[in-house]
Amino acid sequence: MDMCRDSAAPTRRDLLKLGATAVAAGGVIAVTNLAAPGPAVAQTPKRGGVLRLAHQLDPVGLDPHQTISFATLIPLSFIYSRLMKVKAGPLVKPGTYPVETDLAESWTQPSDTTYVFKLRKGVRWHPKPPANGRELTAEDVKYTYERFLTIKGNGNKPVLEMVDRIEAVDRYTVKFSLSEPFAWFVDALAATSTWIIAREAVEKFGDLKKAEAAIGTGPFMLERHEPNVRMTFVRHPDYFVAAGCRESTTSGRNTSRSSGAPISTSPGRASPASGRRSTSGSRAATRLSNWTRSPSRMFACAGPWGARATGGSSSSRARTPSGRAPPTWRCPRPRRSGPFRSAS
Repeated sequence: MDMCRDSAAPTRRDLLKLGATAVAAGGVIAVTNLAAPGPAVAQTPKRGGVLRLAHQLDPVGLDPHQTISFATLIPLSFIYSRLMKVKAGPLVKPGTYPVETDLAESWTQPSDTTYVFKLRKGVRWHPKPPANGRELTAEDVKYTYERFLTIKGNGNKPVLEMVDRIEAVDRYTVKFSLSEPFAWFVDALAATSTWIIAREAVEKFGDLKKAEAAIGTGPFMLERHEPNVRMTFVRHPDYFVAAGCRESTTSGRNTSRSSGAPISTSPGRASPASGRRSTSGSRAATRLSNWTRSPSRMFACAGPWGARATGGSSSSRARTPSGRAPPTWRCPRPRRSGPFRSAS
């Protein structure tokens, strides 16, 4: 067998030696280049182009209030917007989920169960019928969440089930009244199921399951949906860009919030900490507005049973904007079930 081999051809041992030499030389070159890196050459930005993404499943309809499937909610993130959103970017610490404003310009918390959001002006729906590019208003927010809470088949209803009443105070102001304090309400509004929808689309098509009914205020418009093949999106020409947001770090958390303006209690109320009228930038206002969002105050116990609000103590040092003491959180004693028993 060996006699058939060309004596001039390199052997396996020769190739291994050659490879080792090349690796050694390459290592020296790499170290030399890292020791004296050259300047990065900036590329000229180019507008336009096509971005192609692979998706493993076809959407289960396109109505955000009729499915909990991530295969639907992911593509809807191109089409719709929310009042709040989870902040992204290279400055966000991995493992944290800070929220910032989206359709909202700012928000305040006058009491432990009241939230008031100011909407951005000039936000436009997609320029396609039946919304035809009209301006977003507080009535759209009110309609969206009332449908979210009342339509049958919405598996995401628990995300906002603490909402008791929604009011469109004026064209750009919406007020939420909760049935009980909920520390993570603002975070809930950033969930990927709380998209703001157009009333005209529901009235015309009956639901939002069809591609032509997917009309939002997001950065892209759904141009075509070929089931089990592809979805094609085009740029929303009138999409707003959220910029210039200021951050305010909340107490008791390792995340930051950006709300267009620092978090505050109701502007103009007296601050118990200083006796002066609080302003949107005061530290006292920030601390007072965050006691319901602090995990260290909200969760007074560890374990699978959570915590429960039992009302405030008159001797508590921190108080709510309305003058009431914050609730005391305690662990309800679990019922005996199967092999698990209460530790008490």
